[in-house]
Amino acid sequence: MLRVLRLARVFRLVRKLKGLLMLFNTLIVSLPGLINIGALLFLLCFVYAILGMNLFGKIKFGDDLNQDANFTNFGNSLLVLLRMVTGEAWNVIMYDCMVTEDCDASPDCVRGTCCGSAGAPLYFVTFVIFGRYGTFQITARRRTDRRDYPPDCLPRP
Repeated sequence: MLRVLRLARVFRLVRKLKGLLMLFNTLIVSLPGLINIGALLFLLCFVYAILGMNLFGKIKFGDDLNQDANFTNFGNSLLVLLRMVTGEAWNVIMYDCMVTEDCDASPDCVRGTCCGSAGAPLYFVTFVIFGRYGTFQITARRRTDRRDYPPDCLPRP
């Protein structure tokens, strides 16, 4: 209950400070565009997670493609892709998905023993390019039109 009251104090403070109110109004007005870009980014992650499960779901684990970060199920695939879109060690996961040593190259290999794919760089590089573009759109390039903002949020000429 006390946490709710602390949050109410922040909203009271926003109402009193004009600059903070202008920033808050700008955030509220730009939320629909951010939600649209976020939905597109989630759709991209969804498609690539399913592709990753099909392409790399049975690959032998390496140093960075391990029991915590892998493509064996949909949840783990989404988590690995979220990690990759932030830029954390996506290239070493790509190299682990290209493994060709000490693995079974047959098409009916057992999960966790299969060889990697030569198409892994195409998968990973395209995802990183599209994912970084999406996160860039969310964080920095939200195109705004002057009519999107309330009149009190526009800079004075």
